Amino acid sequence: MFIQIQPDQVPSFWDIIKNGMITVYKIPKHFQQDFAINALTNLLSGVSQAWVGFDLDDEGVKRLQCIVTTKIIKDEYYGIKRLHIDSLYGYRSVSKHVPSEGFKCLDEFARANGCQAVTAEYFFDKAKEVLTAHGFEDHVTVCRKIL
Repeated sequence: MFIQIQPDQVPSFWDIIKNGMITVYKIPKHFQQDFAINALTNLLSGVSQAWVGFDLDDEGVKRLQCIVTTKIIKDEYYGIKRLHIDSLYGYRSVSKHVPSEGFKCLDEFARANGCQAVTAEYFFDKAKEVLTAHGFEDHVTVCRKIL
């Protein structure tokens, strides 16, 4: 099961969203509070979106598998609108159907919002494996220097 968290539901999931985003982005300790405040503001205002992937364990209990955050970007340089996956974080070994269902939902959301592309950032090799298995290609490499 893969669902979009509505802005009014974000507080219920905030701790796991925040921890996932800080881990994915490898945010240095002294920037974490500002980063978290900005991320929360964007999620509560609907500028960014949060998604959760669940699966059932052997006993039929719902278990969180992944958190995904996205934002719609009007890319002036390329002249297109795109859904950008800015964090993709798995909490345990993610089952095979959760990513397939998730990317299908994200594609549908992107199309419904007039996007011509879906892009993603990744910071871990496992994320790259999941993305490329679902049709993504490496497009650009970005380096970061923290000041």
